[in-house]
Amino acid sequence: MPRNGSGSYTPPSNTWNPATPDTAILSDDWNSTLSDLATAMSQSLASDGQTTASTVIPFSQGISVSSGLITAPSIAVIGDSDTGWYFPAANQAALVAGGVAVMTVTDTTVTFPVAVSFSGSPSIAGNLTVTGNFTVNGNSTIGNAGADTLSVVATGTFTGNQTFNGTATFTSTVTVPDASFANAKLATVATATFKGRVTAGTGAVEDLTGTQATTLLAAVVGDSGSGGTKGIVPAPAAGDAADRKMLQADGAWAKQSVFAFAILDGATGALIKGFNVASATKPATGRYEITFTDAAADENYPISATARLATASGFANANVSETNPPTTTAFTIITSILTVAPAIAIGDVAYLYVTVYQ
Repeated sequence: MPRNGSGSYTPPSNTWNPATPDTAILSDDWNSTLSDLATAMSQSLASDGQTTASTVIPFSQGISVSSGLITAPSIAVIGDSDTGWYFPAANQAALVAGGVAVMTVTDTTVTFPVAVSFSGSPSIAGNLTVTGNFTVNGNSTIGNAGADTLSVVATGTFTGNQTFNGTATFTSTVTVPDASFANAKLATVATATFKGRVTAGTGAVEDLTGTQATTLLAAVVGDSGSGGTKGIVPAPAAGDAADRKMLQADGAWAKQSVFAFAILDGATGALIKGFNVASATKPATGRYEITFTDAAADENYPISATARLATASGFANANVSETNPPTTTAFTIITSILTVAPAIAIGDVAYLYVTVYQ
């Protein structure tokens, strides 16, 4: 009979089994026993690999195989001798396909020396280090929040939406599509901060104050006959405001020749237009008093005054008052009218034009 289903073999019982001394063995019993043995042995696996198991064989203690070769793995598929598992060294196993290693396993790492494509949703609980090209075409979430690290030491290409919950370290070039990052995704900055770099040499981007940012801009170039270029203007020096200096087209601060001017309504003394004039009044006929906004350095300043009549019936004159001489804060203009009579008398004019120089 063949094995009993648990792997045990028992030869058939007959005149041959058990044998009795001095008792003839029947030929049929002998032949039956030999046939049963042949059947049992035919159902066994030959050590030289001539037979193939017809069903799954349970190995309670495991199996031991030779190390094999990358071109001839020790565990291979029937009909495909260069695909399977071989063991290149102690505590190592390698999966090969077509005689090429596609995965190597040690007690600490799993290495994929060829391109790896995940069509499902792989989960990586520890740190992930990619030493070759890493291409992600779909949406990926890598790492636990604030815990795991993604290190890319070669070129990484991410063409889908990627979420990095932990720390992502890129030690070589990472290419992302243009306009991929919204302002909200950039690092936060303090109010009135510019992104740039003032430290000498190539380096990381720095947060700059407004003062630091101006040091990166070119200075204004004034016109010297061929035009200038825009840029940062020079700061005024101490006292420039008191001297009423203004920025010139040549790019420098210079004192202006005109200290003040005024256009007055001759009938009322009201100020129509002026510069550095705080007030204008007409306290009496033909008498106009003008007060500066900013006082003059002294009372010795040139004054130019002209007047215009409303009609062509005479000529108008304007002169600095001798009875009320100029001060550092104000001066008085007296107007007179010359008629065709001829006669001259103090009188109101239609308009009074006054310029003060420094």
